[in-house]
Amino acid sequence: AADVAAIMFYGTPQPTSSSHRDAASLDGTWNFVADRDDAGGGKNYHTGLPASKSTTISVPASWNEQLPELDGFLGPAWYERTFWTPRAFVPGAQRCLLRFASVNYSATVFVDGEEVGGHEGGHLPFEVDVTRMLGSERTQHRLVVRVDGRLQREHVPPGGGWGGMAPGCFPNASFDFYPFCGIQRGVLLCVRPRVGLVGVALKCNLDNPPETKAVERATLVVNAAAGFTEARPRPSSAPPQEIDDSLFSFSATLLDAAGAEVAHLFADRAAAEGPGCELPLTVEAPKLWAPGTPVLHTLRIKVIRSSSGEVIDAYEQPVGLRTVEVKGDALLLNGAPVQMKGFGRHEDAPLIGRGECGAVLVRDHEIMRWCGSNSYRTAHYPYSEVDLDLADRRGVLVVSESACVGLSFGDEPEWVRKRQANAEKAVRELLERDLTRTCVVAWSVCNEPGGPLSLPGPEARALQSEGLRSLVALAKRDGSRRPVTFANVPEHCDEANRECDFLSLNEYAGWYYDVGKPLDQIRSELLAKFERLHADFGKPMMISECGADTLAGCHMVAPGLWSEEFQMELMGVYASLLGAQPWLFGVHFWNLTDFRSTQMHIRAGGLNMKGLFTRDRQPKMAAHHIRKLWAAA
Repeated sequence: AADVAAIMFYGTPQPTSSSHRDAASLDGTWNFVADRDDAGGGKNYHTGLPASKSTTISVPASWNEQLPELDGFLGPAWYERTFWTPRAFVPGAQRCLLRFASVNYSATVFVDGEEVGGHEGGHLPFEVDVTRMLGSERTQHRLVVRVDGRLQREHVPPGGGWGGMAPGCFPNASFDFYPFCGIQRGVLLCVRPRVGLVGVALKCNLDNPPETKAVERATLVVNAAAGFTEARPRPSSAPPQEIDDSLFSFSATLLDAAGAEVAHLFADRAAAEGPGCELPLTVEAPKLWAPGTPVLHTLRIKVIRSSSGEVIDAYEQPVGLRTVEVKGDALLLNGAPVQMKGFGRHEDAPLIGRGECGAVLVRDHEIMRWCGSNSYRTAHYPYSEVDLDLADRRGVLVVSESACVGLSFGDEPEWVRKRQANAEKAVRELLERDLTRTCVVAWSVCNEPGGPLSLPGPEARALQSEGLRSLVALAKRDGSRRPVTFANVPEHCDEANRECDFLSLNEYAGWYYDVGKPLDQIRSELLAKFERLHADFGKPMMISECGADTLAGCHMVAPGLWSEEFQMELMGVYASLLGAQPWLFGVHFWNLTDFRSTQMHIRAGGLNMKGLFTRDRQPKMAAHHIRKLWAAA
């Protein structure tokens, strides 16, 4: 059988428990050693950490805030815990894998002293197959993970400090946020059939007759692929295991919120053309997913052995019926224009750093709702799957962004080539994780590439255009045809922006420049600038960032920089641009909350203070102001 991943993108099935699958958490307190002299390999830390050097640490969370002495330390470090062989595990019929939702930046995984796998690149999940290490008897095993977050020029995002704001910063990043390190999201021990469901792709079509606004029917096209349930993403050095997938049949069932069946279909893979098996599920008088009405259905997929009728795998996930597209100058959701009001964010909170914490994520979604927001961008990396679960359930529109921030195309060709390969890997893995997410309505393949310090000449600019076109083309392999964009400073728009479906513009007039200029003049000049861009590129656009650093509690009768009054008035100007032209469909403020950055002279207290809320999620004046404006709209 062909490797379906090479033909089209399939979403990787989400980790779940069902009649045929199980997922058990390994989160909690682990043993930990900071390996400051990088000597742990020679000291056999992979076989077990020495008690005399170990401390305890919580997983998931960044080590930089849990242990204050490790602020600024980026690795390497070692984690250790034990786990048991799952009950009733059948090695010949099942597969057992360790799944790490995010380790920053690189991880090497050992079980019982033997290296079993690893991954490079934070913010996205990876799996390690440990089936051969386990027997059918319930025994205990030692898990050790070496984590290295040291910044390198070929990484995504990169180190090196060439960004316009970052030279001389500590740690030496090329991006304006703190490079938190560690096992930062949950760890699962997963059991699934050795052969079963390996990929899912979804596309929704709405039947909307011209004479009526009511949607009479929706068709959710499910494309399912079966095969060996290998660890994902598969290492490039490991060839795919081939299997004759014509031996399988599939059934797909859609249940409404009350659990009643609304659509069902059975299909024989042997009769299908191309990879996978297509199962169109048609729903009459459907309830659609949208902000304000986040109706979720349950999709159940079964893989059946055709010869015997035996169900060999069963999987389910929530899914909303909705369409999204760019048509003319509008972003359409379910066929109707939609405005995006919201924020750029960061996964950042005291004590946990970039660690996954359900309570923090609920608070973030709640303060966005309080403001009247309906959307956010996952700046500048993919966010936690728990975060996306909340967005699915709350009806929040998400622009899912890759970790390709701070890319340079003006340094040595070797670094450009390696970084581009890592950037493409990051986009590919992002699509594989989020492809079946209802809340994800667009892809952003990178943020603010290039700039004056990393584009010294025409040759580098040509390399940038080529590299960015490649990322955009990769994202457009999404069979559901989500819109594709990338965020850029208006003055740095690239020829690759012409390949995007809409422009995302990071604009800081009134803060980084035009300081002291009357706000009404700033507004008129911004609108004129956007009109020129629209005439040039012919694309609808959104303001993907706008902001001003603000010291909470700083007040001025005559509003000036850093005061709450100035931020409130300037953000009001940007809010007024939403819908000022029919092609200006969105405004996202930067940022929802204050967040940590690297140490540099423009980041007092090590914080970027552009949040409309403080780092501990309390509102500044601007948050109250935007709440009133959006409520009135």
